[in-house]
Amino acid sequence: MKKLSCLVTFLAFTFITYAQSNNNGKLDSITEFTTIFTHTVTMPDGVKLETDIYLPIISDSVTTTININSTNYTIQLIPKGTQLFVYDSTGNTKNANMYKLPMVFTRTPYGKGSYDEFGIYLNILGYSYALQDMRGRYNSEGVYLPMYSDGWNKDVYHPNFKHILDVTNINDPYNGNFHQDGKHSIEFLKDSLFKLYDLDHNGSLETNDKIYNGSIVMFGASALGNTQYQAASSIKNDVSQDGLKGLIPIVATNEMFNGVIQHNGVFRQALVQGWLTGQLNHNIDTIPTDNDIQNTVHSIFDYGNISGDTIISRGIDFVSTVADGNGYTGMYPNYQYRGDGNASFAPVNSLGNSDPNGSISRYTNLELPIYHLTGWWDIFIDGQIDTYQNIMDNTNPTTKSNQKLVIGPWTHGTIAQDSVGDITYPQSVFDLKVANRAELSLNLGSLVDGEIVDWLRYLLNNDPNNKIGEPKVLIPESQDWQNAGVYDVRVPSMDYYISYSDFLNYVGGFTGLNNLPIQIRQGPIVTNSIINIPADTSLQEPGAQPVNDPVSIPVDFSQIPNVRYYVPGPVNDGEPQNSAVGNYWSSSDNFPLTSGIKNTTMYLHSNGTLDTIAPQTVETALNYNHDPENPIYTIGGGNLAIQTPQLTRNNAGPMNYADPNFAPVTMDRADVLKFESALIQDSLSIIGIPKAKIYAATNPLTGPTGLTDTDFFVRVLDVYPDGREYFVVEGAVNARARNYAKQLANGMENINIPYSNITPNQDYEFEFKLLPIAYTFGHNHKIKVLISSSNWPRYQSNANVPIETGEFFRRTPGDGKTNTFNSTVYSPRVAQQSIYFSPSQPTQITLPVFDATTVGVEEEQITKNQEWLIFPNPATTKLTLLTKLTEQHTIEIYNITGQLVLKENMSTNTKEINISELNKGIYILKIIAKNGAVKTEKIIKE
Repeated sequence: MKKLSCLVTFLAFTFITYAQSNNNGKLDSITEFTTIFTHTVTMPDGVKLETDIYLPIISDSVTTTININSTNYTIQLIPKGTQLFVYDSTGNTKNANMYKLPMVFTRTPYGKGSYDEFGIYLNILGYSYALQDMRGRYNSEGVYLPMYSDGWNKDVYHPNFKHILDVTNINDPYNGNFHQDGKHSIEFLKDSLFKLYDLDHNGSLETNDKIYNGSIVMFGASALGNTQYQAASSIKNDVSQDGLKGLIPIVATNEMFNGVIQHNGVFRQALVQGWLTGQLNHNIDTIPTDNDIQNTVHSIFDYGNISGDTIISRGIDFVSTVADGNGYTGMYPNYQYRGDGNASFAPVNSLGNSDPNGSISRYTNLELPIYHLTGWWDIFIDGQIDTYQNIMDNTNPTTKSNQKLVIGPWTHGTIAQDSVGDITYPQSVFDLKVANRAELSLNLGSLVDGEIVDWLRYLLNNDPNNKIGEPKVLIPESQDWQNAGVYDVRVPSMDYYISYSDFLNYVGGFTGLNNLPIQIRQGPIVTNSIINIPADTSLQEPGAQPVNDPVSIPVDFSQIPNVRYYVPGPVNDGEPQNSAVGNYWSSSDNFPLTSGIKNTTMYLHSNGTLDTIAPQTVETALNYNHDPENPIYTIGGGNLAIQTPQLTRNNAGPMNYADPNFAPVTMDRADVLKFESALIQDSLSIIGIPKAKIYAATNPLTGPTGLTDTDFFVRVLDVYPDGREYFVVEGAVNARARNYAKQLANGMENINIPYSNITPNQDYEFEFKLLPIAYTFGHNHKIKVLISSSNWPRYQSNANVPIETGEFFRRTPGDGKTNTFNSTVYSPRVAQQSIYFSPSQPTQITLPVFDATTVGVEEEQITKNQEWLIFPNPATTKLTLLTKLTEQHTIEIYNITGQLVLKENMSTNTKEINISELNKGIYILKIIAKNGAVKTEKIIKE
């Protein structure tokens, strides 16, 4: 289909502007399926947020050729301005207004533009689409306070504190503390968004009715995903009622502190500073005519006419260095205003409203299905997993069964792609098809290809409270007679309905329209007739294929595992033994996994080795100097907009550290310690959250004596047989936050645990968790661990100076900033770091090794009592099943998407099952007894 790109384009945040209709009587541009109306959505304080509404109302007419008495005539079949897709019934109940549509809603700080390709795509799926500029952005009124105005009411939590960039009085209705723009926008779309309809098809618009049909789903990636979590968290949702039915937050989070701002006390500088700088840069022009902070002119006037640099600096300081009423900044877990961006720290009352004395988690508001989509190397991977887990811990069983967490081998900008960092993954990455891919764009069936569309259908078309099924296409009865030589014709002469698939095939040039009712008039004689219309070929392209009927098969997501994740493995490493290792999708009911994991500790040794044997004697300590002005450069991992050192391309995901452009700045330096395992003989798969424990001391080489601070970083690499070294996962810890980091590593969080400076030349234990990961190291590969004290610009480069309680020293290499502690001024200084290896100080890393033979106590007890045995498991070609059941029963095997892939009957006690045709991965085997009893077992195909 011409000019229709895949969903991945939207995920990459590309917004495309199209030309208007050419009015040639053909739908020869995909944009002509859509008409856009701009509405102003008014907030309670009067600020108007400009919102584009996309509806499947064609902007060109459709003409066709008919033959009367061997003569062809061109007539209009569908008038311009016709809404194509309708829902004429809900279940067995006829809809009073078939033109009302399910709605998808997106809020963006990036500018909605004049045409958005995703809105057109949704229109063709049979939905309306609302795309809104956030407050203070582009065409919307108000002042932009990034990630502050989208969620819940904050005034009740801190009535005497406001955003540092907010120049309004704290009691002013315009003040940002009162903003709940996501919630109020949803309420507006539900209750106040109307249009006129011609329900009796007489050519006049006479009925004023709502645009949406009672169902809204929010969609968007990154900031567009964060605002979904925040908006939905501000509403006590009930999917049985009209309103919000679900979310699709992609690479997003509802937890800002541990998922965005810092990691074990280390400031995520590139993410926070880089994103806020880019956002506020758009609002710092000097415009002499701007004299109203709440209008659509966005300039420095909105922030009190301070300089642009000051606006940006204050915006970053607000989340890092500005202290609360107790003297703690946003870098501390007990920050008084942490509830502004962390749903878990914003309690509500029984009505779901903000309440500082509430005993109910805000996550109880999120009683609705959510499709959480992320990647192992996304910037929010830990925050999105925490968000998912908070929902699982605080909602009802039905909601829990409809939380779907999908984690692929992706970065923030490569969702649903196979090329990530320096690796191109095999086709198995598409076994779980999130969205249709670019090469499928010629196939009309790709319109509904992928789980995101399945999820939309699940929530908007097959909702048991509002089951409307697939859309239909209505060509309404024409009231006009058209001239055809000596004849006049009226076509269609009565309402003509087409199935969704038939219409797609018609506009795709595959099939015509049969049995179209028509009236032919010659003088006073009117004849009723039926004609067949040829296929419309204006959108046909070579290689396209027709769609099936029905176009989409309903998917019951409640039966699909809650967590599905891709396990990356060796790619083109030249080792035949690794051809079936890693690179498969797996599933679980939980993440981290509660069984099948054996936490395996690997010890670092002063000779640079890495093994599972703890030091037997006191080994020589290793030293290096950390210079805060010359930090290790970030290569790979969960980065947003960090470029390679040569500024030639994006720098995220599994980058090759052995690349000569990278090694000198990130690995082959005197201030990086390297530890390498022996060759892996079989393979080693890790799934979960690794932990590190470093025994170390620091000694500033210049400046005043006394207390100090520093950071430590761990990076894990996969060393290929041919010398490539790919980034796998990382973690960081700030010395002052060591006690907080340790309790996080052990599954706890005491927000009042103190941060404290450390004493030079004194030994400390630093225990901390790394970021989540699933990864398989192949045969003849090695595991390499790097230890350093910087990883910039992803993380701030620590100045090695002491910091006052509650404060944070924000800096960038070379900026000349100093820090004052106990009335003494400190400049950034070089520190010598010492790492220890001994029986009492065994520096180590603990990996969550996946071991299919290792199960938890509860699962082990079930295994002992079960009535069958499956072996081998894992298997490559055949499974053998032994059972105590004596009567006939059925064996069914399902893949991770819930599809039945194999079914056989079993009437004896022993059965061999051929699984050679299955793709490698994890499956669910069900044994169904004659009485209907079902038992399940997880099996692994290698």
